[in-house]
Amino acid sequence: MTDEKPVIEIDHYNGCWVESFTNNSGDRVYGLIGMNKGSNDVWYPIYVFPSKWSQAERKGVPDTGKKARPVSLRLGVGKKAALENLDKIRKMLELI
Repeated sequence: MTDEKPVIEIDHYNGCWVESFTNNSGDRVYGLIGMNKGSNDVWYPIYVFPSKWSQAERKGVPDTGKKARPVSLRLGVGKKAALENLDKIRKMLELI
């Protein structure tokens, strides 16, 4: 759950927040984390399991042996790249 970061509320039960962290190269990386609001009005990250390829099923399947992690969308390395990519998304939305 998160109370320390402001959530961008999409609708009453769905939202996202901006994450930032330093990668192994020392660069700042920015992204969005999907959030759901619980019945107690607290925002929780949406979690998924990493997937692995199943040759038998010929598709990706959840790798339940690994720790679940929040659903995230990387926007770019550095604020400039993240803002440029957000601008591209805005322009695409204007076209549809």
